[in-house]
Amino acid sequence: MSDSIFNYGYALIIGVAGDLRTTGNDAIALRELLIDEKYCAYPRDQVEHLVSVDATRDGILSSIERLQKKVIKKPKSTVIFYFSGHGIETPDYYLLPYDYNIYELSSTCISGKELTEQLMAIEAENLLILLDTCYAGGMVEFKHSPFPQVLLENVKKESGKVLIASSQKNQTSIIDGDNSIFTETILEALSGHGTSSRQDGRVYVDDVAMYVREQVSRRTKQKQQPFFDHTQTDNFVLAYYAGGRTSPNPLQINCREHEYDRESIRNLLIKGFSDSHLRQLCFYNPKFRPLHYRIGKSWGLADIINLLLEYAEQQELLDDLLEWAETENQAKYELYYPYK
Repeated sequence: MSDSIFNYGYALIIGVAGDLRTTGNDAIALRELLIDEKYCAYPRDQVEHLVSVDATRDGILSSIERLQKKVIKKPKSTVIFYFSGHGIETPDYYLLPYDYNIYELSSTCISGKELTEQLMAIEAENLLILLDTCYAGGMVEFKHSPFPQVLLENVKKESGKVLIASSQKNQTSIIDGDNSIFTETILEALSGHGTSSRQDGRVYVDDVAMYVREQVSRRTKQKQQPFFDHTQTDNFVLAYYAGGRTSPNPLQINCREHEYDRESIRNLLIKGFSDSHLRQLCFYNPKFRPLHYRIGKSWGLADIINLLLEYAEQQELLDDLLEWAETENQAKYELYYPYK
């Protein structure tokens, strides 16, 4: 790999979406920044993201397990775990995945204890945990909590572990346009706009924490104050901020406002998938299920692609289609990269 790639960087980025559309935007924007060689320059295959229907309880836990296996032989690795969604106290703590059932929290959500056990089992040299949790409107019987207390207790004991949460207890994570203010400031910090006077091309965890805490408090007029703890940890390097160069690049937050390369999208579907693959997508994915009943038995690949692309454009589902394509055939996705 090139020296301009931050080879030690791994990340799992989760945006539950659902009733919190901006959480999906936040996750996509962070993932794009991390893998962009002009910014953080993490290897693409070392950054996994789960958005919307993929951010289920099983999906999240399976992804954490994969991350554990990836870094077990990489003792010098730095890992970012990011979750954007609901977090509640009942009084037990739960993160709410996409498929949660409010009446069956213990079996459909991720408890604070379970989250802590899984994250502490990541054997990386450095681990940054970012929790952008919002109050769950309509769940008035529960309290919002930015993080589980058991997680904080373990972070305090462990070297190389840092927790940054979007707010204090019972504060709201405030949204500004397409992104939460918390995640917006994380993106700014990771792109070098919150770095100290070092200007050595690297983002340090203290830079991120201090910048986020100051900027969120200022922009929300103290209504939201992020929480930060790194009791047992030195100030470690998180990423490059300009692909290894020392001058920060202007930040262009990239969430759902992509400029599509439609020719590449069509080639990706033609070269990367059979008509059987696309029929299965339309049968199993609820967002594309209406097409299952419209696709004729004698239709070939070109006919299915035409209908699929027309429907995805009309329903604003192109990003969902491309996320599926990347998951199913990453090699072809990278060969026919679908954005300009």
